[in-house]
Amino acid sequence: MELDEILGDFAELEQLPRAALQAATERRDELAGPFIAEIEACLAGVDSARPESLFFVVHLLAEWRETRAYRPLARLLHLPGDEVEYILGDSITETLPRVMASLFDGDPQPIYDVILDPQADEFVRWNMFDAIADLAISDRLPRLEVVQFLRKAHAELKPVLNNNAWMGWVDAVSALNVTELTDLVKPLFDGEIIDPVSMVFNDFEDDLARAAKNPASPWLHPKRHVLWGNTAEELSRWYASAEDGSRARRRALLETDAMETLPVWFTPVRNTLRDIGRNDPCPCGSGKKYKKCCLA
Repeated sequence: MELDEILGDFAELEQLPRAALQAATERRDELAGPFIAEIEACLAGVDSARPESLFFVVHLLAEWRETRAYRPLARLLHLPGDEVEYILGDSITETLPRVMASLFDGDPQPIYDVILDPQADEFVRWNMFDAIADLAISDRLPRLEVVQFLRKAHAELKPVLNNNAWMGWVDAVSALNVTELTDLVKPLFDGEIIDPVSMVFNDFEDDLARAAKNPASPWLHPKRHVLWGNTAEELSRWYASAEDGSRARRRALLETDAMETLPVWFTPVRNTLRDIGRNDPCPCGSGKKYKKCCLA
């Protein structure tokens, strides 16, 4: 398969493009550069850019540990929320920390810049906090440096009510067991900077205690925080659970006037669980809170 055919299959979105993913992987040394160029073209607003293909492009580059893609992707994450969502879909909330950690080139500043950008999407910023916590726990970033950044971020982030960037800050503090910042956490809950429907202070305390017992793996589901693996295998489970909903939403979007006001990009697979509160019962039927089950 040639590059245009591969990117065309990536843009279809109706099903997992297994053949195109395999063809790209077989030519990874040849295609890594053109794939990165696709990200750059999207950022530059080139007419021939194919942003609808970037969902798979980005995940393949992460699978290949192509560190040259780290900075272009970081720049893409500064785009307005609706644009970055149309490019990356709900990978923003599902896979983005693993993708960025897999592409990481040793310099955290591009991630820090996204976190501190008030115009960046709040879910992107949340997941960039997860990324730096993952990097610190895996010893790819000095823990002390990340803690210092968390102090800086606390001072610079605007205290917007229910802004999910703050959720990321709290998650990073607990995952790294930064007990010296605990006094800064409680006021966020008392002032409802953290949405009480999504998380309460007792949840933070539970997370902190788990991190103290398991500093090398402080999460309920450690596999969620490992580096990105085989794209076809990893996304096959996601497609199986979300494909029908994605198709229905795409058809509905095409049938509404709202399409005229949106970029001509289609979101890839969308997570039907995105609007479920962290403390709501998990829809998988486990009886646990969503935060403690499938969201973890």
